[in-house]
Amino acid sequence: YSSDGLIEAISINDHKSFAVAIQWHAEFHPERDENHLNRLLFQKFGEACRQFYAAKT
Repeated sequence: YSSDGLIEAISINDHKSFAVAIQWHAEFHPERDENHLNRLLFQKFGEACRQFYAAKT
């Protein structure tokens, strides 16, 4: 939750596909230390893409 009580992110566990929703711009400087969550989102998305590709080929 943000300081104003709004939900900023959700993830769906135990789903066969990668599922996450966020209420911010994760693409803004994921390489910076203060944006470690953004970097993790991109890493996990990349892993999910590779797993999906491997399962299809």
